[in-house]
Amino acid sequence: MRFVLALLAFLALAAQATAQPVITLNHHTIPENPSIGYFIISIDISNAGENARGLSLYVTENEEGFYLINPDSGEKTSSVYLDLGDLSAGSTSAQIKAYAEKSGLYALKASLSYRNESGSEFGIEGVFGIAVYDLPFIYAGSTIEIRPDESREAEVMLRNLGGDVESAVIILNSDFITSDTALIESWSRGETKKVVLGLKADSDAVAGVYEAKIIVDYRSEFGEKGVAEVPVLVKIVSEPEVTLEVSTFPEKVYADSDFSLKVAITAKNSKLSGLTASLEAERFDGEKKKYVGTVEAGEKAVINFSLKSPRESGEYDVKLVLRTESFAKNFSVPLYISDYGRISIDLAGVYTSPQRVVEGDSFKLSIQVENSGEQDAKAVAVNLILPEGLEGRRSYFIGSLSSGDSATATFEMRALKAGSQKIVAEITYMDKTFEKHKAEREFEVYVFSADRSGVIAGLLALIGVVAAIAWLRMRRKA
Repeated sequence: MRFVLALLAFLALAAQATAQPVITLNHHTIPENPSIGYFIISIDISNAGENARGLSLYVTENEEGFYLINPDSGEKTSSVYLDLGDLSAGSTSAQIKAYAEKSGLYALKASLSYRNESGSEFGIEGVFGIAVYDLPFIYAGSTIEIRPDESREAEVMLRNLGGDVESAVIILNSDFITSDTALIESWSRGETKKVVLGLKADSDAVAGVYEAKIIVDYRSEFGEKGVAEVPVLVKIVSEPEVTLEVSTFPEKVYADSDFSLKVAITAKNSKLSGLTASLEAERFDGEKKKYVGTVEAGEKAVINFSLKSPRESGEYDVKLVLRTESFAKNFSVPLYISDYGRISIDLAGVYTSPQRVVEGDSFKLSIQVENSGEQDAKAVAVNLILPEGLEGRRSYFIGSLSSGDSATATFEMRALKAGSQKIVAEITYMDKTFEKHKAEREFEVYVFSADRSGVIAGLLALIGVVAAIAWLRMRRKA
């Protein structure tokens, strides 16, 4: 019997010695996803064992831009000490107010000390990560669309990611849209609210998609005021306005010639993305399509089409098509193709040097060739068909002869026979298309006969003088 009593006493002492509090630490925040500003950190303490006596909680942080709030003074601090008393089996929590200046992940250290029933001291530590988000609210609706100079009501969907909100004033902030305000009352955490804003777009608003801000001026459940900016997309919808400046190089385009068509495209009120420009011009050869790319609103893009004009002159209507994924517009571009004009080659004058050509003498024949047409002549050459009474050089190369200009071809000749000598001048040349042409012009050169009577008279006179001298000498001797 004594043995049994002793055994029971031993077991009681052993049970008393091994019975201990079983403490765990955890945490959560209020609201669940805190944003910049004030929020609550709850340190959750659970005991699955025997009674824990004299719980003391010491919470510290060492992060830049993150603070704990002293529960007594309300001042920002880096540590808070709380006396929590006793905790039997179950759970309790200690709530600490915190403040974050910016978003980020902050480390928090919680140290809990306590005693068991026998007075032995114990401790447990926990390090927790506190995620602070930029915005307590997010936009949950679709892109807001509005046209330039349009007034309309737009539905705005906002979700509260932070804590409960007592009230909030909503307004859209944009550079080219004015907005009415809307009021939200009693906005719970996780709740999505729909408000209607009256919007008015500026008349000169440029088409495109832009980021605007929804300003939420709110009062939290703790009575604290805050302002949040929620990004939202605003789309200005309008028909793109495009202007063109068209020119050619050279300025005057001739038939069957190469030229460049320069097109300057200005996007007046909207951004043009993935822009292509194409020509519909059946009788023109060359480049017909160009990729322009992106042209910002108010900017200009310049493209050049290398083309060859038709062989026939006249006015042509060329269609220029500008196209993006959401926009297409046709423009009529008139092009006048000029005719080169005719080439008129003629003889402006025929001269000889000396002016009097005598049979048997050499002389220089000068022919002045003139182009009185509208088109320049190329590779101009003069070939002579000579009669039997003349001999000498038969060809002369002039080269280019511009419209309105003249040139002189010279030939060294010899007169073989007196009389009128008919000469045919064959003038060959090419036009701008390198097509050969020939013009024939006929003219005469008069060759005078050689005058022998003077020579005979001179000889007779000389004979007479000689005879007279001889007669006088004979008379003197006699």
